[in-house]
Amino acid sequence: MEEYLGDRPPFWTLPRLLSGLITSAYMTIGYFELGGQMGAFKILVYCFIPVACIWFPDHLGSATGFLGSGPPITKASPAAVVAFLGWVLLLMPILIIPIFYLA
Repeated sequence: MEEYLGDRPPFWTLPRLLSGLITSAYMTIGYFELGGQMGAFKILVYCFIPVACIWFPDHLGSATGFLGSGPPITKASPAAVVAFLGWVLLLMPILIIPIFYLA
């Protein structure tokens, strides 16, 4: 576990709060539009990876080695890139759903 020499950083930073609120809004919409608890759970499963990338970009960016069936990852990814891609994935439904309604 990491040790801090001073005060611990706050847990609820602005990105964590916003991503949590967006996920809660998605789950509420999923509950009413996709059929109750199972709809909300499906939304939660979708949001798991993007929220993890936003909340823990340092830890996920430092993962190297064999992480699936592809070639091994040989160097760490910058935390800012991991967090940015987490935001892209989390906000993707907001960008895609209007396109389907307009088509």
